[in-house]
Amino acid sequence: MTFSKKHLYYIGTALLLGIIFLCSYLLWPKPVRVALVNMPDFIASRMAVAADKKNVRLTAVTELTELKNYDAMIAFGMGLKWTDEDRTLIKQLGEERGLKYLAYMTTTPENNISNLDSLQQETLVSYLANGGTSNYRSGFNYIRKEVLGKSLRTGTIEEPIEYGYDLLFTDEDPDLAFDSVESFQKFYNEHGYKEGAPRIALFTGIAGPFGSSRDYLDELIGALEDSGFNVYPISAMTRRLEFLSEIKPQAVIYFAHGRFGGDPAIAWLKEHNVPIFSPLIVSEEYGDWLQDKQGMWGGYLSQTVVTPEIDGTILPFALVTLRENKQGFKEFHTIPERLPDFCSLLHRYVKLQTMSNADKRIALFYFKGPGQNSLVAQGIEVVPSLYNVLKYLQSQGYDLTGLPDTEEAFAKDLMSRGALYNNYAEGNKQMMLHSNYPAFVSTQELTQWIDDTFPPALKDSIETHYGAIPGHDLVLERDGVEGIAVTRLTYGKVALLPQPGAGSGELDFKMVHGSTSVPAYPYIASYLWARNGWHADVLMHFGTHGSLEFIPGKQVALSNYDYTDRLVRDLPHIYYYTTANVGECMIAKRRSYGQAVSYLAPPFIDTQLDKEMQPLRDLTDRYLASEKDDDALSKRIKEMTIAQGFHRDLKLDSTMSKPYTRGEIELVASFIDELANAKIVGGMYTTGVPFSSEKIRSSVRLLSVDPIAYALAQIDKSRGRITDAQIKDDVYFNAHYLRPADHFVARVQDREIASGEVDALLQSLGVSGAELARVDQFLKAQQEESAQSGMMGGMPAGMMGGDKAKAKPQGKPSGMPSGHPGGMPKDMPKEMGGGTPPHSKPASAEAKQDSKLVLLAEGISLLRRSVAQIPYYRRMLATSPQLELASLANALSGGYTAPSPGGDFIASPSVLPTGRNLYAIDPEMTPTAKAWEDGQQLADALIADYRSRHNDSIPRKVSFTLWSSSFIESEGTTIAEIMALLGVEPVRDRRGKVIDVRVIPIKELGRPRVDVVIQTSGQLRDIAASRLFLLQKAMDLVAETKDGKTPNQIALGRVEAERVLLEHGVPPEQARKLSGKRIFGGLNGAYGTGIQEMVESGDRWEKESEIAEVYMNNMGAIYGDEELWGETAKGIFEAALQNTDAVVQPRQSNTWGALSLDHVYEFVGGLTLSVRHVTGKDPEGYFTDLRNRRRVKTQEIKQAIGIEARTTILNPTYVREQLKEGAGAADAIDETIRNTYAWNVMKPSAIDKELWDALYDMYVVDKHQLGTVDFFEQNNPAALQDLTASMMETIRKGYWQATAEQKQTIAQLHAESLAKAGAGCSGMVCDNAKLRKMIQEQLTPEQQRDYTAALDKALKVTSQSDQKQQILSKDSDKAQGRKQSSSSTSAEDQDSLSTSEVVVIGGVVLVFILVLSILYSRRKKRTK
Repeated sequence: MTFSKKHLYYIGTALLLGIIFLCSYLLWPKPVRVALVNMPDFIASRMAVAADKKNVRLTAVTELTELKNYDAMIAFGMGLKWTDEDRTLIKQLGEERGLKYLAYMTTTPENNISNLDSLQQETLVSYLANGGTSNYRSGFNYIRKEVLGKSLRTGTIEEPIEYGYDLLFTDEDPDLAFDSVESFQKFYNEHGYKEGAPRIALFTGIAGPFGSSRDYLDELIGALEDSGFNVYPISAMTRRLEFLSEIKPQAVIYFAHGRFGGDPAIAWLKEHNVPIFSPLIVSEEYGDWLQDKQGMWGGYLSQTVVTPEIDGTILPFALVTLRENKQGFKEFHTIPERLPDFCSLLHRYVKLQTMSNADKRIALFYFKGPGQNSLVAQGIEVVPSLYNVLKYLQSQGYDLTGLPDTEEAFAKDLMSRGALYNNYAEGNKQMMLHSNYPAFVSTQELTQWIDDTFPPALKDSIETHYGAIPGHDLVLERDGVEGIAVTRLTYGKVALLPQPGAGSGELDFKMVHGSTSVPAYPYIASYLWARNGWHADVLMHFGTHGSLEFIPGKQVALSNYDYTDRLVRDLPHIYYYTTANVGECMIAKRRSYGQAVSYLAPPFIDTQLDKEMQPLRDLTDRYLASEKDDDALSKRIKEMTIAQGFHRDLKLDSTMSKPYTRGEIELVASFIDELANAKIVGGMYTTGVPFSSEKIRSSVRLLSVDPIAYALAQIDKSRGRITDAQIKDDVYFNAHYLRPADHFVARVQDREIASGEVDALLQSLGVSGAELARVDQFLKAQQEESAQSGMMGGMPAGMMGGDKAKAKPQGKPSGMPSGHPGGMPKDMPKEMGGGTPPHSKPASAEAKQDSKLVLLAEGISLLRRSVAQIPYYRRMLATSPQLELASLANALSGGYTAPSPGGDFIASPSVLPTGRNLYAIDPEMTPTAKAWEDGQQLADALIADYRSRHNDSIPRKVSFTLWSSSFIESEGTTIAEIMALLGVEPVRDRRGKVIDVRVIPIKELGRPRVDVVIQTSGQLRDIAASRLFLLQKAMDLVAETKDGKTPNQIALGRVEAERVLLEHGVPPEQARKLSGKRIFGGLNGAYGTGIQEMVESGDRWEKESEIAEVYMNNMGAIYGDEELWGETAKGIFEAALQNTDAVVQPRQSNTWGALSLDHVYEFVGGLTLSVRHVTGKDPEGYFTDLRNRRRVKTQEIKQAIGIEARTTILNPTYVREQLKEGAGAADAIDETIRNTYAWNVMKPSAIDKELWDALYDMYVVDKHQLGTVDFFEQNNPAALQDLTASMMETIRKGYWQATAEQKQTIAQLHAESLAKAGAGCSGMVCDNAKLRKMIQEQLTPEQQRDYTAALDKALKVTSQSDQKQQILSKDSDKAQGRKQSSSSTSAEDQDSLSTSEVVVIGGVVLVFILVLSILYSRRKKRTK
């Protein structure tokens, strides 16, 4: 083809234009490329928004090798984990490629690197540390012009704006700040202030208004103002309380990162009665958070939820997540579907502050067994407690029209109008439906409420499980309209609702720990009626505990796809909770947003067995006092031991010809000493009613004696008079320290102790004046050294909204906070706060040189506090009941509840006074130094006991049950015990957090390692996931450790587990991966094992192996591996349990034991049964006894059961006190007997026939003539029916070889109760056909007739009530296939071309297209 001159002209012109464009592009100043390293998303996004795009292009870089493509690098120093090689690479790039670099806010000195000159560095850090749109823009322009020497394409460089440590800000201007409330108010008056509107103080936390993404703040401020609030946005650290005093807010919002302000803040909040809310910033993208099974864990959970709770924050409501912007950076935004509910929730709380009590509508949920079984809550008599609360509220002006005048009438009303029935009790259920007692919710109403409450995916899940609305349970028609019944009683404006079973069908009432993942329609209808039908202003749950907080879902930071969140929604929630169950209280607070108001544990008394034990004690004392063995004396001891039956509890032989060894006599001596000195509950607690003076006296003595005795022992140890072994020896310790301390407390406890009198009393206990003076001097030096050392630095500007780089410090707690954080009575003795906290270690130079002085100081400090506290405890026990009532009323008025630690008041006396909001330990600090010390001791004790029983062999594997309350109260002692068995030790960072583990070399360890399996409760899983990850890491490290000739049981255990998994058909690669998993818990996020109902339904199973299979299936979810969290595989729990030789359960409370608490048999009992099923042998069982924090010990489980049975349920002293109470005490006795039956199933060797004979003598024939049967008949016939049914089921299953007379007597007592009182209809009584048949066989024909009639009335549908037009059965389940649609927008690629680049390239392309078009058209014309 030839071209004419004209064609060549066109081509040349086009090429020239292209070259011009290309040269312009190449020569035109381009944006400099700046890499952001380790920069938090919320800071990087704010920087990216602020930067001039024509001047600078910002990119987040994770791989340092990519820095060769950048002009400059800015690294955020906090949490920066560079190696020497990393730093060398950066410096090399600076030298070879001209990379300019700066690391700022570094916490590690070696990371503080920069190749900028000092002026450039100072200037740039000023821009970056202060933050703000103007500063960031000028800062990056400064990098381009002054650091890199390139001219600006746009914009200018302004002087840095220095924001102070404490300021207010506005959503009107991103860079506007005010250093006083006065200046802010002047601005606000002209920009949206509403006169008379409630005021909200909004404090920023980790993501402040200047250094980081602030979209979420502007969105929240706007929403709150639109809903009627005046909002005062604050970024402050040192002047928080000053600002609050000037603002006088009705509520405080704190986006928490650490404590709000410690004791001064607590005091201010309490004095002004201002609640503080802590909505959550979730540091995940919105979609990732929705899919996250945990919601939040680790250090972020600690700083955002756990630590702020110490200051009394409430409502950890997920409100903010990350979203990716168009530039590819992530920024914080409020969650659109949750923001309206949060604003509404705040309005409801503030409204409670100004509403008349007479106008407030309360929905109060209580917890109740089926049928005529009593109301239940841990440690309290529920009916009188609830009545007292209602009467108190009535006295405060609440509308309780119709409340009965007497407690008795109220109780009858509850049982008639407020009952619940299991599905098997169809007769009772239909009578209730036809009584017109329940509220009626039409299908149309319920459908509307469900549509308004749940997203479509949850609604579909409900319908998939239970059919179309309203399901099939409690369905009825009224006036031709279909609907569902909601059981409730109403008195004026207070509605009382029994919490329905969370599930449906056979699982009713036994799914307290949320084993069903979808709540049934009656459950949903009850809560939705409270909000939408009753129009409640506030929600309350009465007593420990219900099931709302245990519906599976996220562990914290719940979403709209969590049923618990949706059922509470925007209602203020008050939860009346025992101090003795702090672990589960945390779940209630964090998952159902409960504002906890604590109540007392029951009073404590002596066993009164001291005199009975004295003859045997005299003999053992005499034997042990001599170094020579005395066979004759030993046989006398043995004879008396066998006569009492102690040998069965201690697993000792009964051959009289063979004397006991010294070790066995020591075991007997320790056993009888514990029988004599055990602390047992002396009845129940009734809200608003102080303990009797005798029980206050016994409780004060029992909680004071132990610390005084231990302090005296510590002082003697510092003097060199005793050894650690003697302190740990119960017999020696009790004789030399406990009894003298007991006598001292008895002498002084009835009078006041003046502050100046404490040291004089110490001297009466043998402490010299010289020792007191020396300790005072030592403590003073410590305090001066501590004051000089100061505290660690706080968060930088980019993290703590606008604060300078050298922000002032804000303290962090270390483990469980010491002392009482605010809210304490003014008469708290000065000595209580003084001295050295028990779990801390003095750090002064003198302390390091003189360990004896440290011991002396610890002992005297503890002794001073303990003596000073004696009269204080007496006052607190006397006044707490009224404080609780006042605190409940205050919470119902939208007020602040001061914080408190948890535990029973014997083990944790700092819970006094009650009526406060419980908090927990920071799991990242665990195990604390004290817990690690105790954990090593417990591991050694367990191994020693096992060796003594198994020919000196060490257990190959130990399986642990972990519970939340024991973890919290002991500061992670059981975690430490597991570490010690594995042969690892905790590694701490400079703040004391346990961040890693170190494998202890086998020579240093001095024994083989012990493999471990962990079964975690759902509660511990939720509050301490990071510890589970750490333990799994420890196991992985140990499995890879070479121990020379010593067998590594962890490695061997993996081989065995892999074999079992392969046998179950698991693919080889997966089997190898799963073989090392050792931490398991409930499937689908469940909190319970699911076996309680099965165990107690004896006619549903024939072999115990069936229960074991269910247990291993239900508890076979993997926890401890972030990738596999909640996953499972066939046979995995069975594989892990291979070769288990022992099981362990921690026990930290004096309020429960193996027999009295059903969860013990459920968890460790189920674990024991599963091990027996897997291995074919009964494992040793142990309690890790943490009740005395200063003297922890390991106790064999049969021995623990023997102690508990003899000191409580078989002890006339204990029984007498219980018989002074009411239905709750009867229910506690019934539960203990039912649990004894369950222990027979789980570990038959733990329960002897003689125990059942003794229970029969105590409760059926009333051997001690205490009036036991009369008590049950008058107070709780349903409990009598249940306990006698439990006895009969134990006989039927072959666990108790009862005599014919015993069987007949029990059956007749059972039948007589049903004939007199009607069938209570627990599962044991009404839902076991085989048991009912057996009972009938023991009755006369007349008794059979009455017995059958009582059962038929409860179970069968009568002709009068069988009306199809009234009772509907919904059989048609809709198979819903709908899934919630989800949309996502893709962000622009951060490496995409800039606008100018696109224009240049596009222009060149267009020119060439134009030339080609002309050529083509010319050629086309030529060819025509």
